[in-house]
Amino acid sequence: MVKPAVKQTKSGIIAVCATPATLASKRYTWLKQTYAPNTTIIEPDCSKWAYMIEHNQVNESTIREQITEVCNAGADVIVLGCTHYHWIEDVIQGIADKAAIVVQPEQPVIAQLKRVIGRD
Repeated sequence: MVKPAVKQTKSGIIAVCATPATLASKRYTWLKQTYAPNTTIIEPDCSKWAYMIEHNQVNESTIREQITEVCNAGADVIVLGCTHYHWIEDVIQGIADKAAIVVQPEQPVIAQLKRVIGRD
């Protein structure tokens, strides 16, 4: 979702909300280097989000703090880089309001899966 986020940003600043493993991955590093060399990417600490979702213990104030921080830093696109995060997408959109758009990989992943299956 880095590439589409970079295409959509007007401020040149995006936020990527993802797990620590995703943020540390070689693939993510490559995506940033390839598609976002002139874009500022904010990576808030979302390390507890998947746990909160899996255990039905979503703490909206924690999410609010992190999303407000990235919006205040100028991010106008927020990437939800974990498949768990669609469960809190509405909360994030409500917090971001008009300051940022929220994009998540669910539909592009489904489209890619359909393309791959269609090739078999």
